[in-house]
Amino acid sequence: MRPHDIVILLKIAAKGKSAWMMKDLSNELSISPGEVSESIKRSVMAGLLHNSEK
Repeated sequence: MRPHDIVILLKIAAKGKSAWMMKDLSNELSISPGEVSESIKRSVMAGLLHNSEK
């Protein structure tokens, strides 16, 4: 895990039940789409996020 993984997870949590897209997270957090994608993969592997949570 990397420090910005926590920021991305917090942003997802702040959205609550609202749908989110990786490109929106990228724009809102000023993080590249590729880094958001890799962060989400790491979070899924760590068991902090499920594939079906979109």
